[in-house]
Amino acid sequence: MERQRTIKGEIVFEGVGLHTGKKSTITLIPAEEGRGIVFRIDDKDYPVNVVSVCDTLQNISLCFDGKKVMTIEHLFSVFSGLGIDNVVIQLDEGFEVPILDGSAYKFVEMVKEVGMVEQGSRRDCFFVDKEFLHSKSDDQYLILKPSDKLIIDYEIEFDFIGRERLRLEITPEVYEKEVSKARTFGFFEDAERLRKAGLVLGAGFDNVHVYSKTEKRFLNGDRYPDESVRHKILDLLGAVSLLSPSLRGEFIARKSGHTIDVTLLKDVYFTYFSY
Repeated sequence: MERQRTIKGEIVFEGVGLHTGKKSTITLIPAEEGRGIVFRIDDKDYPVNVVSVCDTLQNISLCFDGKKVMTIEHLFSVFSGLGIDNVVIQLDEGFEVPILDGSAYKFVEMVKEVGMVEQGSRRDCFFVDKEFLHSKSDDQYLILKPSDKLIIDYEIEFDFIGRERLRLEITPEVYEKEVSKARTFGFFEDAERLRKAGLVLGAGFDNVHVYSKTEKRFLNGDRYPDESVRHKILDLLGAVSLLSPSLRGEFIARKSGHTIDVTLLKDVYFTYFSY
């Protein structure tokens, strides 16, 4: 029988926001069993779920009482990846989760350093009993099918990067080794346009896996030979935590992204949890 989990002690993360470019500090705080994932903003607690999502442009943002918290997906992937059910995320400075190195690995390192603890209550794994589909076209979609495991089969295709596909059964060991180190990626030639739109103001070679369309290569090395598709899996796991860190099902994704991921998971939420 699986039991609920939280962290053993408080963890502070400091850095800058990928999009705002501003200093950001958050503290993860252990939470009692059954609490779930909670944001603490100005001493007020807000339970998190997928209907809190208010923006999916280049990141996943949550809104609470008019307050917008940006770029939560890398941190939240850790909750699904490592199996953390209960935690309070205290927003100490800024309104964006720090980007750190552009992956989830620094979050994982600190969680492992502090440790996790099993709690008294059983972990109620959430299983879907039918298939869900959200698509923008015949070759851009996300499917969720029933399974007793958490499986992600993801395919991406870009003109310059080409096609990458990977299928993983997500366990804490697989998540840490095969997913958590994959950095967010972007195109060097797009940086100026995005900055003019008020995005990626904190981006750089230290926190983005940068691809040059002109040189047709990544400019700052690879952590995996197929790092881009692994980061897409990481992002999808971040969205999954907004529904339930204990979700079990098989995702089949092709050219998906934040908007498609969140839309499908909202469909699941309104099917099972809205009553």
